[in-house]
Amino acid sequence: MVKVLKCYNFKSSNIIENVISEPNCFDIGKNFLFIGTHDCTVKVFKNTQPPKKWQKYCFFQTGALVTQVEYNKAGDYVATVEKKVSRQSEVVSVKVYLNWHIAHQSDSYRTRVRVAGLGYKSSNVQTGKRLEVVDVPIEGKVSAMSTCAETGNLVFACNHIAKLFHLVEKTIPNSEETFLDMIVFLEISFGYDLTKICLCEEFLVCSSSQFVQVFEVQIRDRVDDMQGRSVDSQGPSPRRMKASSVLSSLNIAQNISSPETVRERTVPVIREQPKFSAVGERGSSTPSPGPSFPSKNTTSLIEDDTDFVQWSFSSNPLARKSTGLAGAQLHGYHDNKTIKLKGLENLGKPARFEPPVPDIKDLRGGNHHTTGQTSLKQVMYHYLDQGHSSWLHLQLIPTYTIGGFTSLSGHQASIPVHSGRRTSRVGMTCLMSSPRVGQIFSLLPHPLLLSSYEYSSNALQVESSGPLLYVLHENTLEIYTSRSHIFAVLNTEKMDHVTKTCPDTSVEICICGVQHLIGPRLIALGDKHIALFNKIDNSWNVNVLEKPSVPDLYTDMVNFGKKNQQLAAHTYEHMLLEGHMLLTSSLIGQSLSQSDAMEVQELIRTSSALLGEYYALSDAPGWQSCLPYCIMSELNVQEMVSNIRQRKKEYKLRYGQGIVQYLKYVLFLEEDPLDLIEVKGDTLLETCFEAMPDRLSDVLLFSRIRTYSAETAINFLKKTSKYIRPSDSRSSTKYRLALASLNLQLCEPDMALGLLSAIDKRELVDLCVENHHILHVAMTEFSPLAQLMRCHDADLLISILIQLHDMGTMPTDLAIALLQGRSNVPEAHKNSHLMAYLEALVCDEKRKFCFEDAVGQLCEMYVLRLAEWEPPSIRQLSPVISLRLPKGGHFGRRHGWLDQLPPFSGTQSITTTCQYVVPSSESRRAGKQSQQWLQCQKTDNVTCSCFMCNEDLLKIQSLLCYPEVSSTVCDRVLPLLEANKHHTFSPSLNILCQVHTDIDAAVRLVIESHMTVAAEFGASVLKSDVDKWEKLLNKMLEKVFKAEEANQSTEEFMPCVKDVLAEMSKHLKPEEFLKVLPGNGNFFFFMPYIQQCLAIHKGAKLKEHFVELGGKMVQHSCE
Repeated sequence: MVKVLKCYNFKSSNIIENVISEPNCFDIGKNFLFIGTHDCTVKVFKNTQPPKKWQKYCFFQTGALVTQVEYNKAGDYVATVEKKVSRQSEVVSVKVYLNWHIAHQSDSYRTRVRVAGLGYKSSNVQTGKRLEVVDVPIEGKVSAMSTCAETGNLVFACNHIAKLFHLVEKTIPNSEETFLDMIVFLEISFGYDLTKICLCEEFLVCSSSQFVQVFEVQIRDRVDDMQGRSVDSQGPSPRRMKASSVLSSLNIAQNISSPETVRERTVPVIREQPKFSAVGERGSSTPSPGPSFPSKNTTSLIEDDTDFVQWSFSSNPLARKSTGLAGAQLHGYHDNKTIKLKGLENLGKPARFEPPVPDIKDLRGGNHHTTGQTSLKQVMYHYLDQGHSSWLHLQLIPTYTIGGFTSLSGHQASIPVHSGRRTSRVGMTCLMSSPRVGQIFSLLPHPLLLSSYEYSSNALQVESSGPLLYVLHENTLEIYTSRSHIFAVLNTEKMDHVTKTCPDTSVEICICGVQHLIGPRLIALGDKHIALFNKIDNSWNVNVLEKPSVPDLYTDMVNFGKKNQQLAAHTYEHMLLEGHMLLTSSLIGQSLSQSDAMEVQELIRTSSALLGEYYALSDAPGWQSCLPYCIMSELNVQEMVSNIRQRKKEYKLRYGQGIVQYLKYVLFLEEDPLDLIEVKGDTLLETCFEAMPDRLSDVLLFSRIRTYSAETAINFLKKTSKYIRPSDSRSSTKYRLALASLNLQLCEPDMALGLLSAIDKRELVDLCVENHHILHVAMTEFSPLAQLMRCHDADLLISILIQLHDMGTMPTDLAIALLQGRSNVPEAHKNSHLMAYLEALVCDEKRKFCFEDAVGQLCEMYVLRLAEWEPPSIRQLSPVISLRLPKGGHFGRRHGWLDQLPPFSGTQSITTTCQYVVPSSESRRAGKQSQQWLQCQKTDNVTCSCFMCNEDLLKIQSLLCYPEVSSTVCDRVLPLLEANKHHTFSPSLNILCQVHTDIDAAVRLVIESHMTVAAEFGASVLKSDVDKWEKLLNKMLEKVFKAEEANQSTEEFMPCVKDVLAEMSKHLKPEEFLKVLPGNGNFFFFMPYIQQCLAIHKGAKLKEHFVELGGKMVQHSCE
């Protein structure tokens, strides 16, 4: 049974006075009330504001008793069905009163009746001084009439024929005067008598005594914006389904919008055109034959299988009810979860065949109808349920975005069934109702049943305003909720259900209002009013009820729900959902002023907050909506949590999954920390402790809550230890880390260090890498936790920083800034942690992209450290101390000849005991069994060559021995070497830098100062470069020749020359070796080296030959 939740209250009631004759029918629109009385008169009343009172506006006489009156707001005309009964016959006519306002402007007007389509032959017609009445010719008895509020079209049904008329503007022959006329442009011939009919744009719905058919009139005069799109594809496209569309404040303001929104939402600017369309216009009263086209056979030779079922396995929530249609043809929509076979579903039921598509004639060319350009497509059909006698009401309900056309003014369409607002249409629904049952179907993008209604008793009349359905009974007026507009919202808006959501159409409908009446007979719906005709015996009156505004109705709904939220929580939820749908649909389905729209937007935020509060304290189905509703409320975290806590305390509820989902999302966003005072922070922590105690460690470590009392947090955290499973090492790690962080806030570093030491290092690294913000404060400095790690386990912190760099989370410059802290940049070379970070950074080839900057900075630090180096006051000596230089990446293998350059004097000198250590008697007694701290003292004229004193030199030499050293790095180092050239480390580094910038200078330095290493230098640096070897040899021989010329001894040079020749014979080919040798040299001196070069070359060739033969043997054996 449907729920009855009485919360709909009319704002006011106004009895219409001065209605002498009894009303027979009436209509309402644009603040006008039209009453067709028994004395063949249409009386018009207007709502004056202020005062809010309906006063007589005008009246005009009709030719007969008016049985139906309709006001068309697009064409601003009044259409009537008039019946004249005599003893011998009954005459029914359809008349259109065009300029009916003249009855208000003048009491002495005259009425002129003319037949539709005939026009005037004389130019002296005085169109502005007479009431123009168009008599629409009919053939037979009119069973139904309807007008389209968007296009101004008129349709009526006579027996089995339906004719569609279009309001056009014509020009009087031989004159510049214009007049309005109704022109027939379509004639549809059905195979049955029509009982009801309704028209809206290109959609036409009509009924027989058994079924209803819905058609789409397709007219293609030219390529328009929606040509070629079937009704299945005319719904909102994925491009139009945006998070910021018609419900956003930008679109409501109608003044500020993005270029994409303008292109997709707004109607293009149209140049000034005549007020009405020129479709059907004829220049004279004798029209020439219109263009004829060859007939087009629209019947396909291949018929679709009627038992064909298209299966859809998508998770579209809007398709839930698509299988609940009895006899309705819904193409392409079937239940996702249940597969139904037609044969079994219809077993035992009477056979119901698909009604045929009627014939259609295009009469836009006048009496010469055109073919081939107009077709009729059946969208759906629906049979009347058994036990119901007839159809009571048919209605098409369109939905448009805000800011569309409201009249035909300024709009000209070559296709008469298209309105100016068609491009902004986002939905079209159809109401079909019998006296006991009503159903609302959506036609776009696919036929789909939205809601069904079972009335409490036989209905006298049924009308829908879109969001609500009004059902008039014998003594009551029932108001039901509807899903027409909210379905259009769901089709238009992009709901991610994280930051935006909306109640689904599956929410059960309800009766939101019941108005008890005395003798109701008729109702007519307006935008803001409902006209009601009551009659008991011979007493009657016309009462106009003012509808509640959207904000007022929402307030009544919420107040009704609050009265029942403690005893009937589901009723409170239902009212909140209905109210939220009402507010949301009001923005897309109605034209609101900017102030009203802003008020509705504020109420939507309030409604979202109430729904968020409800689902936060409930585990009922739908708790997943807590998160998007809380976000849509636009309240900050502390306000939202405060409201939830207050409701929890007031109604003695408990936290549900909804608030857990909300807190997890909003507290762990990658955004700035929450701006809280300590009390608010403690409240949030208490809420987290009560709602999700197992995640309190995460909240303290990783969330945006940074302001709270450490004592309070520790108390809460210790209580959560019982939720940690022994096997859950991850949770245990976070618990200890959170507790250590809190102890640091309380200035208890020893307790924090103990907790940190108890954590497995691998898990600690993984945790810090995944949540790097626990290591720093707003990217400006290390957090206390990181500072503790830096003091007691710097290698662990550096490994974490390196992993963050490799993930792209923390770039090099940020890590350097954090390691430098508040220290000055010139003092960076004294920062051992910064140096260790840069060393670790350049130890891997995969970070080659950052080598240039990191190596340059690292080399500068080494040079400055070498220049300022002083021996330590004490040094730790141990028999297990060994030389360990960084390896891999930019740290290359040191050249062997570097061990011969100062301050070294051979490989053994690097591994000797530090010469600055002062031996003590205790160290002699201890011997080599224990580790000792010994005092150091620098002695004049003594330079220690041990690796402990020259560690920085060994490292920078290793960096510069990398084969691909950038010249930029060397350019940064050379000025520093020039400033410190008196130091012993300068020569070797100078040579290494010159190797990559100026090889001639490097060769010159080696020959002039360190000729003993020339051979090794050439072997490691020059390799197989003939020109460089030639330069090296020439420089050496030049020095020898100079010594001979100066009568100096050359004995010290000759071993070096021989070593160079020996190395050249190993690296050069024989022909290259001979080319390098000087032409004036002694043949016998060079002969042994020439023979050695030949022997080495032949050995290499023989080796290659053996390798080639072996390869062939392996290949032959495989074959």
